[in-house]
Amino acid sequence: MAAVVDPLATLRQALSLAADSPAQASVLATLREYLETVSPSVTILLLKSLVPNVQHQTDSLFKQWVFELVWYIVSRLPVNPHDQDRNRFILDVVDPLRELLADQNPFYMKLAIQTLGSVYPQIFRVCCTDPSLHPQWLKMVDVRTRVLDYNTHPTTPLGVRLAVVKFLQRAILVHSKGPSDPRLHNPNDPHLLFVPANHPFFNVPAMEKERIGFTEQLLVTFWNGRNPDISTAVIQAFGGMAKARPDLIPFVFGAFLGWDPSKLAAESIVSVRSVFKAMRIALLHFNRANPQGRHKGEVEDAIRKLDVKLQETLAHAEEVRRKRALLAVAPPEPVPIIEDSLVAPRVFQAVDPNILADFDLSTVPSSILAQIVTESLRLIDAERFEAAVETWKASRPTQIAPPEPSEGAEEEEMEEDVIVKEEPIDPLIMDLEEEDAQIQVDEEEEEDAAVPTSNERALGTFRFPRPRRMSEKQRDLLVRSCLQRVQSRGEAHTLIHQPRAGDLLQKRGKPTPDMWALLMIRMITRGAWSGADLVEDFGSAEDGDGENAQGSEDKVATNPSDEKVLEGEYRMRRMLFNYIMADFTSR
Repeated sequence: MAAVVDPLATLRQALSLAADSPAQASVLATLREYLETVSPSVTILLLKSLVPNVQHQTDSLFKQWVFELVWYIVSRLPVNPHDQDRNRFILDVVDPLRELLADQNPFYMKLAIQTLGSVYPQIFRVCCTDPSLHPQWLKMVDVRTRVLDYNTHPTTPLGVRLAVVKFLQRAILVHSKGPSDPRLHNPNDPHLLFVPANHPFFNVPAMEKERIGFTEQLLVTFWNGRNPDISTAVIQAFGGMAKARPDLIPFVFGAFLGWDPSKLAAESIVSVRSVFKAMRIALLHFNRANPQGRHKGEVEDAIRKLDVKLQETLAHAEEVRRKRALLAVAPPEPVPIIEDSLVAPRVFQAVDPNILADFDLSTVPSSILAQIVTESLRLIDAERFEAAVETWKASRPTQIAPPEPSEGAEEEEMEEDVIVKEEPIDPLIMDLEEEDAQIQVDEEEEEDAAVPTSNERALGTFRFPRPRRMSEKQRDLLVRSCLQRVQSRGEAHTLIHQPRAGDLLQKRGKPTPDMWALLMIRMITRGAWSGADLVEDFGSAEDGDGENAQGSEDKVATNPSDEKVLEGEYRMRRMLFNYIMADFTSR
């Protein structure tokens, strides 16, 4: 028990000593111990004179002692609704505490918020019984807004944010409904049912709406918090709320299950485990406090889910730790950079010429083949290359028109199944080669028009053989086999020629699936009536005179009247139309 001292004499002795000295701290500690043992009215009477004098002073040991004593009177002593001196002191201390919220020292900011968290419910209780205290309530609402702003400010110190979490808990309890039985009302725990009917400035629905906003802010603080201390403080606040308001238990364990441990990825696994343990202890306390509660089964299920989530988090953390340990022991080897262009080797060794005898060159992309040929040609001297070209031209045989097969042999040969060449042929490349060959022939004819050669005379008399006659079934088989070859060629091209970052989507001269699709559409939409019969008539027209040629041209330009041919043409177009309309957006 503290010794009996004279408060005024002891206070004068402390002020006479050097400021912030150990001797002054010792005298003030002795006075504090004595004031905690006497009636609160003595301390309140002393603080009414000290608080107005020290609230505008700079930071000092005496100022801290005064406001810590204010916190003790407001927060630690039991509430007596009939103690008018204490009620008036609480109403008067709001202004000094509001000024401390703007202090540069985080100690005073934290102490002021902690004290205001105890002042808020007591002022609410006093205003419920005395409607004339509306200005004091408006002042308290302004203080509440300033305190909640510290929760969202990014530079708020940790101690201040912890005090704001406790303030939010008190505000949520005030703006919620407690037990409806008046005999169970606790002066230390005022709530909305304390508000009498037809109160002049308390609107119960509006205050419940404010409570939802406070709860959301506290929930966001918990889910987005990256500090384990703040998460633990919010868990304790949720536990106090659920203990005083059992209706909030489903909300609390739902908030616990929605917490993501990845928010604390920068912290140690021990901190994450401590947060899980705090949630588990809070849920266990719910069931122990209410063994027959209606939410007991839901709380037990939430505990099991939290245990599973904790095991998954620990397993993931162990896996991450193991991978980091492996990377630290054996760092990865640098990956060699492979350039797009092939560099020709400087030194060559003798290679077996039969090494590529069984190799299928059709599996090699055309771009790589072109690079291999280009680099190989660079290794050959220009004179040697020109001599090889001249030798090849001299050894090239003269093309002679093959004999025309008889019609009977054609019919007998086409009766068999159509055999499709396995090696795919790109029609676009064939067209380009024919055009290049024709241009080269035209240039040679212009340069050497005066001296015709035997090759030119042979080319002048050369004519392509006429197309073979094909039945409807054979034409259908030929078209289907062509389509299958086009499809397989497109799939192989897609697998081999994968676009890379920085490359063009399509290289010049390379066939793409889109070109194959255009070729197939042309084959179908241009019709099937211009067949072998018309080509043969056109060929005979070239052999005849001008009138026959003119008549043949008219015959070629005229659509045939064969209904079967038109029916087949319509069928193919209908097949293409149905295919497109089946997935019109993508096709």
